[in-house]
Amino acid sequence: MLVLRRQTRSTDKYTSIAAVSDIKGAEGSLTCFFASEGQDQKLYAACAILNSFMFNYLASKRQSGPNLNKNIWSSVPVPGCMATGLDALSEAAKSLHEMSPLDPSRTQVRCNIEAQVFYMYLREADSLALTDLPAISLVDYVLDQFRVLRNSELRSSGEFRSKRLVLEACDRLFEG
Repeated sequence: MLVLRRQTRSTDKYTSIAAVSDIKGAEGSLTCFFASEGQDQKLYAACAILNSFMFNYLASKRQSGPNLNKNIWSSVPVPGCMATGLDALSEAAKSLHEMSPLDPSRTQVRCNIEAQVFYMYLREADSLALTDLPAISLVDYVLDQFRVLRNSELRSSGEFRSKRLVLEACDRLFEG
């Protein structure tokens, strides 16, 4: 099951927070998505997309209240989920899900997932009506919109580390 948190505030680092869970039910401020038998990989890809900077950026532009409800998340454009790269995205998201939160390679896996999602969005930029900006400029612009995360990282480490690492991962992927 994929669960999506519905409650969100302007002071949150992310608008959309999703997770794949083995629980059989949920209550409260969660939207639940169930996969047909044998379709679990799609849950991991969907989770990666829902947690991505790009989806969060697009969702935040549509949200006006404290809830990320169906009218908002269903209106956010999502790259074709049968697109090339979906298997790699699913595998990376599943490995991230299985990693310990303390695993030092977790950050790099997360950044690689972000780069894959940006790449999927950018391949379909025309049909998703995103922008005329060059790929890296769009990634740079979207990351700059996460002010709460940026300010938090600047206070704690003196740099917007997430932005630097995602841009490096995008450079590797886009050039390759």
